[in-house]
Amino acid sequence: MTDSQFDCILRIIVDTISPDESVSESELRNQVENICNLASLFLRDSSIKNISEEIKDELFQKASEKVYIDWEPMIGIYDKRTRLAPWFESSISKPKRYYWNRYKEFLLKKKAWTQKQVEELDRISTLVIDQAGNPNSDTAWNRYGLVIGEVQSGKTANYTAFCNKAADAGYDVIIILAGISEALRFQTQTRLDMEFAGRETGSTVGNSGQFRPTGVGLYTKTQRSPANCTSANSDFNINLLEGQQFSLKGWRESTFFVLKKNVKVLENVVTWLTRNNEVGSTGRIEKTLLLIDDESDNASQNTRGQDCDPTKTNGWVRKILNQFTRSSYMAITATPFANIFVDPDVDDEDLGAGLFPKDYLFKLSKPSNYIGVKEIFGDNPKLENVLIEINLEQIEGTKENPGILPLSHKKDDELESLPDDLYDALRYFLLSNAIFDREEKEKHQRLLHRSMLINISRFIIKHNEITTLINEWLIQAKADINNYASQAGLYSDNVDSGELYELHRIWNCFFTKPESSWIDLAMNYLSESIQSIEAVPVNQNRLAKEALDFELATKKNESHRYVFIGGFALARGLTLEGLIVSYFYRRTGCYDTLLQMGRWFGYRPNYSNYVKIWTSRDLMDSYRDLACEVLPDLYSQIETMNETELSPIDFGLMIRNDVSSLEITARNKMRASRDYMHPCVIAGHLVETPRLINNKSIISQNNLAVYKFLATVLPNAQHVDTKYGTEGLFWKGISGHDVASLVKQFRVHPWHLSFQSEALAEYIIENEITDWDLYIAGNQNPSEDKKGSKIQQISIKGIDSCINPFPRDMDLNEQNGNMLRVSGSKLKVGSGAMARIGLSESQYKDVKKKHQRKNLSDSMLLNVRGRRPLLIIYPLKMLFENELDGEETKNFEYIFALGLGFPGDKSQSIKKQYKVNLVKARELFAEEEDDE
Repeated sequence: MTDSQFDCILRIIVDTISPDESVSESELRNQVENICNLASLFLRDSSIKNISEEIKDELFQKASEKVYIDWEPMIGIYDKRTRLAPWFESSISKPKRYYWNRYKEFLLKKKAWTQKQVEELDRISTLVIDQAGNPNSDTAWNRYGLVIGEVQSGKTANYTAFCNKAADAGYDVIIILAGISEALRFQTQTRLDMEFAGRETGSTVGNSGQFRPTGVGLYTKTQRSPANCTSANSDFNINLLEGQQFSLKGWRESTFFVLKKNVKVLENVVTWLTRNNEVGSTGRIEKTLLLIDDESDNASQNTRGQDCDPTKTNGWVRKILNQFTRSSYMAITATPFANIFVDPDVDDEDLGAGLFPKDYLFKLSKPSNYIGVKEIFGDNPKLENVLIEINLEQIEGTKENPGILPLSHKKDDELESLPDDLYDALRYFLLSNAIFDREEKEKHQRLLHRSMLINISRFIIKHNEITTLINEWLIQAKADINNYASQAGLYSDNVDSGELYELHRIWNCFFTKPESSWIDLAMNYLSESIQSIEAVPVNQNRLAKEALDFELATKKNESHRYVFIGGFALARGLTLEGLIVSYFYRRTGCYDTLLQMGRWFGYRPNYSNYVKIWTSRDLMDSYRDLACEVLPDLYSQIETMNETELSPIDFGLMIRNDVSSLEITARNKMRASRDYMHPCVIAGHLVETPRLINNKSIISQNNLAVYKFLATVLPNAQHVDTKYGTEGLFWKGISGHDVASLVKQFRVHPWHLSFQSEALAEYIIENEITDWDLYIAGNQNPSEDKKGSKIQQISIKGIDSCINPFPRDMDLNEQNGNMLRVSGSKLKVGSGAMARIGLSESQYKDVKKKHQRKNLSDSMLLNVRGRRPLLIIYPLKMLFENELDGEETKNFEYIFALGLGFPGDKSQSIKKQYKVNLVKARELFAEEEDDE
């Protein structure tokens, strides 16, 4: 199929769906299927028949970026004692919603949102603002809530909607705490200038200076606007405000602040509030405050013990809230781990209550075209071929050769060059820019801004050194392309053409288009497309404001093409528009930090299939733990809270703390928590052993345990001659006691915490899980090793037949306790279809029909009524990129790995370790306390 035929089919699919209608994923897949079946008629080409599943998947992916996909429902949890009746809709008539109406028009006309998207944002923001509190109430009140989104999922659009509706409702003061970096504060201020204030704040505060409309300000004839106490160029400046004698008194519109979480800044705000504003009989300012705490899990929470004074940032945030008779604290975060461990009982006469979300908790909805941790690192990722493992040997070094930039590097270590694969990532970024320029011309698909992220050091001096090296390389690359690209047909395979030769190599690695496409790209687009590309550091010393001001560039119709180099400043909240390539290698000990570092999450319209992430195997594993274990478990608890109508104060939350070596969040944020071994559902899961121990004695013990198991069970088992897409061997009628005995003896790496041998064995015995299926997995066809030699069949003790072992790329991570690990982004031993083993053909067809998906998850295949539990034994032929890694295991023809598939109802559980907040701890440990 040609590109033009593909584009024609895609256009027909999109055109059959109204822009104001929403469709589910299954409906869109059906539409893709229907149009593909008729493609030969549309294209008048009888040769277009039996379109492959791969092309259908690509059509679905492209179409999902162009139509409105259904949102997941938002979940709301309330304190029944303090829940507020809806008031916004009835109190503020639609014509009086000045701020919301112009924001809505801006989204429709400027941002090209669909009517359905705007309606959903309208609905969500009204539900949230209803619980924030009615500013027109005469009584004093203080409210505390938590709004959970996902990283880069549109939380800023949501709280911008909250700001606009709060201004319409009559909130006097709106404060946004925008993280702890000036880069994030600046980006938030410019966003709110455009989408809330409607005017450029520049360096002005109050309502001084010339009114320069921007964004929403262009969609009304009046100059109504909130007063600003901060500006794009400046955080809060008490001297500037007092010099203008500015106060809240008599101001008809809302006043808004965008603040860093900086102790001195917050202290100055309290000083200005107390020194320049009248207080009532209560000693507080008789006005209403909405304080939106973005990235609320960072810096805002008290990290000291119960008997100590609170941390300074936490104390000043609470003091600001305590200045007003009516205040509403709204925490916003994608990583609520620290928020969950807030002590709910804290209260202080001077500081006010702690920041526990006692009144409400919302889990924001997200459209299904959002790309999050699950969509990249989950069991069935939406995006494939995104992850590229970095060359750790070159970065970390060996005993003989020091690494270029190991995790343990110091700020004064010499840095003379960069890793080879970082240069490859840069080359991929250059090629992507040229491709997007060509697509803009040929397909009218425009990606205005293009970004690359490099996060490999926490030291500012290293950010600057890396930036210098990259800019020097860019100068040479641009020169080579200018010299040779016009004759790409002659020089592409000539090493003397320098970077043109290297770019051609990367083209052949990552792009499947014909050579003629490369020649056209190199000759007609490459040189011009990369001329403006520049590397810039983003840190506390270098804010790169111009490069990060995507809004201004868009307004000027300028294309930003930057390589951003940084550390912490690139790890929280910051938006890098058009992020195509990420090169990420950092040490982090906490789930929340790791998740926030993933700036590549979000929406990638028209370019999701170009996204690439260079990172380490360890980091891929940790993200996968988040995607498959930690976050689904937390969200499931929130859903349970919603279903049982329990309030945040009544229902404690628990977070899995045993799936990886990472902490949930910083330990000082978990003082108000306890450890707890909790029964955890494992029904519907295929539990495997991809992390083994690189020790020949332990591997011998594992192999011996498998041999003994087979010798025990096979004489009495029923062999079934059946095929499941592989050349394996299948038996029925295996004793659960024998399976438990094998599991108990089989040793895995201690960091592979999801396979707890003792606990799993006890679970099998205690739940009387008997009558297992056994499958010894074999590869369908003989494979080749790294040297191109055919891998020979093997015979296993006790089995007459020979089978082809599974060839598996392995790597050795000595940093993690001599871990022998199956390579691959999904951290799985078998293929995605292994869980279907044991199902009859009719059962398998029923599952496919029920779920309407090409790739069925393990849980879908295991959650079939009447199916038996499954034990898979994988004989693995180990393949090592580095032969030295295989030195310890070189004498083994093969090794074994296991897989356990648990079907059944959701009452089946196994105990796993959690961190619980104080509310949950009281619930769990009440019986440990003395009787009253």
